Amino acid sequence: MTIDEQLKLWVAGESVHNDARGECCPDFSCCNKDMRTPLDVRERFLKAHNDDDEKTIMSMLGMFLGEAMSKYCAKKVYIAGIDKPTSVQ
Repeated sequence: MTIDEQLKLWVAGESVHNDARGECCPDFSCCNKDMRTPLDVRERFLKAHNDDDEKTIMSMLGMFLGEAMSKYCAKKVYIAGIDKPTSVQ
């Protein structure tokens, strides 16, 4: 499965782990079913990917990672390098 195929499925609401590449969906929802990102956020991520907007992609990946870590690992997480961290919920 290509990255584009995985992202299109993810935006459509089907979180599929990319076994060929060993990659989770951006929000880790393929492996953690309670990690559900709203549609508008998924669409923003796909747009950034399609536009090759590396800054937005990295910021959003940091946001997703922070959400996952705070949900499963700690009460409060700060990911360095994110200009304006926002919640996915």
